[in-house]
Order: sequence, then C-alpha cells, then structure tokens
Amino acid sequence: MYYAEKMKCYVVATTTLPTEYIHVFGNKKYKMATKLSGATKVASRKTANDLIYYYRSSTSDTQDLVVIPLEVTYELIDERT
Repeated sequence: MYYAEKMKCYVVATTTLPTEYIHVFGNKKYKMATKLSGATKVASRKTANDLIYYYRSSTSDTQDLVVIPLEVTYELIDERT
C-alpha cells in the first residue's frame, strides 16, 4: 500500500445505540446510515453544525445529534500481485 492522503473531517451521529449517521442525498433529502462509511463527511465543524440545523429544519426528528471528528486516510493499493 502507498500512503496517499490524510484528511480531517466531521460526521453527525445520534447519541443513542445503535449509533446512526446522517447521510445527505442533496436537496434536503436525508437518511440515517448505520455504518460510518455511509455517513456524509464534511470538512469543518461549522458545516457539520449547519447540517444538524438543516436536518432538523427539514425533518421532524428531535433526537440528540453530535458532531464527531474523524481522520480519514486514503491509500493507493497495488493490485499487480
């Protein structure tokens, strides 16, 4: 494997178990993802807080939501072997 890039990002999650993550389809369409890989990742905490605001404005969901910081590493994989 070859290191390509590390990136800090944020996701929005529920505080209940099992944890669910907001996934944005665009144009005010949302769903809750059960896996972190399905969560919408944003570049700043402010954008994540904005996401919570717009999610609550567009849905009737009142559950507690939190912003979770992540560090994502992208690696190139050599598949020649």
